[in-house]
Amino acid sequence: VHGVLSNIAWVLYEHITTFGEEVELFWSRKTGAAVLFLMNRYLTLFYAATRLVCAHNNVCRSPVVPHPATRKLTQVLVVIMP
Repeated sequence: VHGVLSNIAWVLYEHITTFGEEVELFWSRKTGAAVLFLMNRYLTLFYAATRLVCAHNNVCRSPVVPHPATRKLTQVLVVIMP
């Protein structure tokens, strides 16, 4: 549980301290890089929140396994991005 809490604290800290830069650099742009950045940023936050719920309610007995579609998307992104 402590590992999950420290992970979530780090993710929240990073989101809070870099939010201004995120708005300035990515919110006004409609590029593929901006979309990938924002997806990665907020999927990480969502993952951290789900881990907190799992740890708090003790419902996840094993690590969260990504959905097969998520794994496939990651494989595609690794191939197309240099």
